[in-house]
Amino acid sequence: MAARKKTTGKSQKRTISWWQPLLLGSLAVLLVIGGFLWGTRATDRAISFGGLPTVPPPGTNPTVAPTELATPPPATAPPVTEIVTIAPTAPPTPETNPPTTALPSTPPIYDPIFPPPTLPPGLAQPSPGARVLVPSLGEGVVIYQGKTGLNQVALTFDSGWLFEPTAALLQVLAEYHVQATFFTRGGWVDAQPELTRMIKEGGHEIGNHSYTHESQPSLSDEDMRWELRRTRDALGQVVGETQSYYRPPYGEYNDRDVALAGEEGYRFTVMWSVDSIDWMEPGEEVILQRVGYNLQDGGIALMHVGVWQTPNILPQVITTLRERGLEPVPLSHILDWSLFTPVEIVVVPGDTWESIARAYNIDLRGLLELNGILVAR
Repeated sequence: MAARKKTTGKSQKRTISWWQPLLLGSLAVLLVIGGFLWGTRATDRAISFGGLPTVPPPGTNPTVAPTELATPPPATAPPVTEIVTIAPTAPPTPETNPPTTALPSTPPIYDPIFPPPTLPPGLAQPSPGARVLVPSLGEGVVIYQGKTGLNQVALTFDSGWLFEPTAALLQVLAEYHVQATFFTRGGWVDAQPELTRMIKEGGHEIGNHSYTHESQPSLSDEDMRWELRRTRDALGQVVGETQSYYRPPYGEYNDRDVALAGEEGYRFTVMWSVDSIDWMEPGEEVILQRVGYNLQDGGIALMHVGVWQTPNILPQVITTLRERGLEPVPLSHILDWSLFTPVEIVVVPGDTWESIARAYNIDLRGLLELNGILVAR
């Protein structure tokens, strides 16, 4: 066997295998990839702690971080605008709470809107020293109808707020030669002075229907006096003095109201014997039946100026009453002055029947009849 030749380390040659470069390249690639991944994670960590700026997504406010967009900003109060307040003037006193001071205190004096009745032939004026009966002052009575046996009735019309049919109503009364009695609310007079004048110019009587149309029993003495006086003043400014008639709103009254009205010069608290219920607009035939056929001698009919059915049917009402032998007349023609306590007075120089009637708030016809002097009707 041949002997193996022994070699030393210095002379020994090292060779590189084929797989070694491949391994090294793979390691280099892994190192590059790992470094990239490490850098990305570091950047993410920096963003989460606000360390690096970010680019906002489209449509967002660049001044607001994305994390703040998840929660809407709290609502803020609108800016405060200074309000300048102008002090209003004092409002007028409402009609439902009328004043009770600075009012006239004298009672109304009867004003004969109709021409004075013709004195009986040969009747002289009362002589000084003669004794004459008059109704006691300050006394009030309630009536639902007038005197009977005269074949006369009274058509009365209340005015509250509505007014449009009034002119047509007055035209019918003029065409049929009827003089009626109107109870006007003072506020209506103030609002409709021209219509109020037309009523007087038509020869009709005018009474007091309060000023505000409040239920009078619910008012204090002071406020009720205000209602009567304010209406009296309104009528005085437009047509002169008014008759001594008062009709309470809604037909509501008590003993105090009657007495207080009497003290204010309104001797008669006038109710009615037939209610036309025209304010309900029941139909013209209903009004005709209730007034034209149901009203009796001495009766007082209640109607209103603010309903068109009333002037429409009024010609038939008047015609029906006359066919039944009843003549429509002013309220003063059927008043019974004997209802009052008579007081005897002594005539002084200068007194006349007319002056005595005015002084004692009685119409001339009533004064003469109270003293037994019959006056043609």
